[in-house]
Amino acid sequence: MGAESLLVFGLRGNLFRSDDAGEAWQQVATATEANLTDAVRLNDGRLLIGGLAGTLLVSRDTGSSFTLVQQPDRQGISALLQIESGHFIRVGEGGVQQISTKLLSSGE
Repeated sequence: MGAESLLVFGLRGNLFRSDDAGEAWQQVATATEANLTDAVRLNDGRLLIGGLAGTLLVSRDTGSSFTLVQQPDRQGISALLQIESGHFIRVGEGGVQQISTKLLSSGE
């Protein structure tokens, strides 16, 4: 995303993007109605958004589109953190878990 680009997200899987510092907004499809709770930019440039019901959304195009990578355990995610290249931390109903970013490729 450029310096002027913004993403906002939240209830019922709603996600919006602005490329002009918030002057205009476009809705981005998420393929989920789960509440979205946190986002992180991974070291490789992908954007990752987590949410309830084990929702992970992955973008390779700076937030223009997202792919749903549904977690099989469906445990809610409240926070995400990149910890090192190739791994991130997922915090939520399942506690604190280290996850490989290879998991994100399965849905893309």
